[in-house]
Amino acid sequence: MDRPRALLFDLDDTLISAYANRGDAWRSHLEGFAAALHPLESTAVAAAIAAAAARFWAEPGVTATNRYDLQAVRRANVASAFVQLGIDDIALSFEIADAFTAKRRRAHHLMPDTVPVLRACRARGFKTGLVTNGGTVEQRNKLSRFDLDDLFDSVAIAEEVGVEKPDPAIFEHALDALGVSASAAWMVGDHVEWDIAGAQAVGARAVWLNLERRAAPANIRPDATISGLGEILTLLDAV
Repeated sequence: MDRPRALLFDLDDTLISAYANRGDAWRSHLEGFAAALHPLESTAVAAAIAAAAARFWAEPGVTATNRYDLQAVRRANVASAFVQLGIDDIALSFEIADAFTAKRRRAHHLMPDTVPVLRACRARGFKTGLVTNGGTVEQRNKLSRFDLDDLFDSVAIAEEVGVEKPDPAIFEHALDALGVSASAAWMVGDHVEWDIAGAQAVGARAVWLNLERRAAPANIRPDATISGLGEILTLLDAV
């Protein structure tokens, strides 16, 4: 790969551990409500919530407002799962959803290499940009909480831009803000479809952060694959 002028980074589960292991997180969370959910097993309730979430995110009529209010989304999904399971207790569904949201937010943490890597990239003269799906409040709060604001030359958040990855427009917005062409940029992210295919669609190079060493879909070929964020520096040193 050619040496880039700019590096674009994904946020969630690339720079910040945020949404990994959803299934395990829900099953563990629901065990704390075992008595209230009896006789249903936590695994069955977790499966119903996952199915409700899949239906929600696949719905083409989902509005931007709903998509970006994760607390409201989780409330709706747990309530929908309760209906499917025959549980008539909306208050309990909201309690479970809100407790999960609070727990997940508390669990957010920086990946070990995030700050050193971003600082090293900037020290070497690369422009840095953030390209993230999600809502303004949620994502800006993460940047502030982990003191990341000053480590980016531009920030593109889906709610603010009006489109989400993998839509080419959000990458084009980020590149325009940095003043670089797609051919002069690398995108680094963990999501094969959103980060890798999305960036490649506009002509940028794409580096897949594959922490779990998963197989990529046959139709998507990352330009490079790394198993830890720090390896991006090795790639940069090699070009």
